[in-house]
Amino acid sequence: MRDTLKALTAAAVLCMGMTPALAQDTAAQDAPVVVNDPTISSGTPEGENPVGSRYIAQTHGDWELVCTRMPEGQKDRCGMFQMLVDEGANPTAEFNIGLLGTEQGVAVIGEIVTPLETLLTKGMRLSVDDGQAKLYPFQTCAKVGCLSRMSFTGEEIEAFKRGANAQVVIVPFKAPDREVRLSVSLSGFTAALDAMVESAKAE
Repeated sequence: MRDTLKALTAAAVLCMGMTPALAQDTAAQDAPVVVNDPTISSGTPEGENPVGSRYIAQTHGDWELVCTRMPEGQKDRCGMFQMLVDEGANPTAEFNIGLLGTEQGVAVIGEIVTPLETLLTKGMRLSVDDGQAKLYPFQTCAKVGCLSRMSFTGEEIEAFKRGANAQVVIVPFKAPDREVRLSVSLSGFTAALDAMVESAKAE
């Protein structure tokens, strides 16, 4: 029984990636070193966000201001986010809105992420209330889904501000004769847009 226990103990030490001798040497150190290995975490104080993590900074109506923690000395990058659900209240697509600096000034851009089973050749349609829909192509697909990116004119932004709902229409790959309509709530859009613009201003 004792020999079996010794064997199990040795196996446990080896599974930790250390030999028994190394384990003894490490335990003897007064100040252990920090392992520089991305697969091993040293932990993060509860309530703090590590660099690269995303967090919800504000909520305005049905829009969230989601920010990415940047290294010290840099402003966190923030954008607007809303999860779109289907008729069964199942999360189906993501609507992201951000800012992009150009030579002409700052542009408001959108990104809609749909399921991988989307029929890409049909594109994605977007409209506000009863306004005319616009057709947008898909640029690429990744593990998270298929992406359609778009830029908005000043008139379109004003329509979002005045509107009650927008609508995203996509077509499933397995049902090319069917349309999936996703409602986009515009409640809180103006406040979320103002908060995003304010967060991007230089200190």
